[in-house]
Amino acid sequence: MTKTSPPQALSKLDTKECRYLLTDIDDTLTTHGRLQSTTLQVLEQVSALDIKIIPVTGRPAGYCQVLLTQWPIDAIIAENGCVAYLKSPEHAPHTWLWRTESEIKQEQHQLHSAARELKAKHTWVCDTQDQFMRIGDRCFDHAEYEAPWSAPQLEEVCATLHALGVKTLVSSIHVHSYISERSKWRMCERLLKEHFQLNDEEIQKHCVFI
Repeated sequence: MTKTSPPQALSKLDTKECRYLLTDIDDTLTTHGRLQSTTLQVLEQVSALDIKIIPVTGRPAGYCQVLLTQWPIDAIIAENGCVAYLKSPEHAPHTWLWRTESEIKQEQHQLHSAARELKAKHTWVCDTQDQFMRIGDRCFDHAEYEAPWSAPQLEEVCATLHALGVKTLVSSIHVHSYISERSKWRMCERLLKEHFQLNDEEIQKHCVFI
């Protein structure tokens, strides 16, 4: 697959051409973790314009499966590009995995082993409350429900995980650990090209990312 530039920002794009709206969830659609009624109304209005809405988030697969059934959205990308779910009116949601199921299971074993070593070394590290819903990463709470970590603590945890052969991505509240190279945008590009059959020019013209 050739590399495509991400869609332009909303302020730089002719919104009359918008056919796909890709958006983060936390602190973009939600306010202090909650989806406000006014935001839900806007999503309903956007959907009524026949614009496909695709949230893209680091939140877990299980959580995103529920959102797909409850929100006026057409697809959702979870765990920073590990998995995507597409809504189907007549059938169960279609699942797109970044890696095969067997590869993901192997990675889960590696991540669980790394997490055990991490917690043995840094006893204050805790899993996120939503870890049980995740399939492709191991996630640690550094500011959601646990007391915020200091910058040196964050650096120390990431350095330990890197030494164990694990990649990290730090959000405002979580430290995500994962094995295979992936990203929100790479899964967005794959979904737009392979499922929605858009080419590079159409992605630039018809997609908005907020």
